[in-house]
Amino acid sequence: MSTLGIVILNYGTPKLTLELLRISLDISLFNKIVIVDNNSVDDSKKIIGDYILNLGDDRVEFLETGENLGYARGNNVGLRYLVDRGIDFCYVANPDTFFEYSTIYEIAALLETDEYGLVTCSRKYKTGNQIRQFWDFPSFTDILMENSFIGSKIKAKKYIYNVNGTKPFEIEVSPGAFFAIKSKVLTLIDYLDSNTFLWYEENCLAAKLRMYGIKIGFIPSVEYIIINDVENSTKKFRKNKKSNSLKISCQSKMYFAKKYLKIGFIKKTILKFSNFIFVVERKIINLFK
Repeated sequence: MSTLGIVILNYGTPKLTLELLRISLDISLFNKIVIVDNNSVDDSKKIIGDYILNLGDDRVEFLETGENLGYARGNNVGLRYLVDRGIDFCYVANPDTFFEYSTIYEIAALLETDEYGLVTCSRKYKTGNQIRQFWDFPSFTDILMENSFIGSKIKAKKYIYNVNGTKPFEIEVSPGAFFAIKSKVLTLIDYLDSNTFLWYEENCLAAKLRMYGIKIGFIPSVEYIIINDVENSTKKFRKNKKSNSLKISCQSKMYFAKKYLKIGFIKKTILKFSNFIFVVERKIINLFK
């Protein structure tokens, strides 16, 4: 089988990151495990750094970005490290996920074929709550609907929360929490799009893959778990009043629409107004919360 590596991007969640590291170490398929600290403002660097130093396992590498690069650029640091060292298949996993040997094996086995360049699988929340499995490539109308509280509720009714069967099939967009991608695909598309800080990075990645005719595969027979009853890095970022997460979300939508949907002046103006409404609605909702 080809060589496998995994990137775990940490931002203020050392406990989760080290737990996922321990899980990854128990999976013999991984030739390299890269922990990237995205300039955490807590004591993550010391906690993780000391643990890895005492571990003494040459499969594990700890990298520091020096600044908070966001999801795409932060993961790219680890992905470039793996590709430069000859790893064939690169897994990306958020610290609040966990998986078993069978999940890693089945994804790698499907990547060994020529059909898919990126593969993900079923996912569940630890608490049992419903979670969207994947989604269609967003149109301009989809973005406008998601910006509206009512529109987002209407779209949510059409989400796919459960997938039956065992046979892999093609999807349009993979969630960013966990997936694996071929190194040769990463070099072809020039890695994840580094022009978003957070949000819409999965849609940007899907757009880059579509440009080269590379398909995304989904395996319903294996799964990963998301630990949704803890405070992950995204939740921490949203709670930080200085982060201006609503503004960043709007910037990501605008970038995606301009870059990959090729919208013109009129649609840019419409989206700007839609983003304004989105921010106002979310601020009102947060006040009531």
